[in-house]
Amino acid sequence: MKKTILYLRTDICDEELSAGGSVAHTLGVLHGFISLDYDVLCASSCMQKLLKKQPLKELITLQNPLFIKPLRWKINCFFSSFFFFFQAQKLIKNKNVLFIYQR
Repeated sequence: MKKTILYLRTDICDEELSAGGSVAHTLGVLHGFISLDYDVLCASSCMQKLLKKQPLKELITLQNPLFIKPLRWKINCFFSSFFFFFQAQKLIKNKNVLFIYQR
């Protein structure tokens, strides 16, 4: 049985990203885990089109709380991570996740 990793990308934006340093980093890390024969659960609020093309065990779309949208660039990443933590906790409740990698 393969070991499973949860890759957690907790952006406070939900716009589609298709290029840039964070996109390259995300794809590189995912490909690295997959090449090391891990099953990867990926939970992200952005990059859905690109992530759907990856050989992931599962792709979960994270949802930003509605009240964050008008404030998103004024809210510290700590607060957004707090909200995503509760979603991630539910995601891995019944899954045998070896570790969590959060970008």
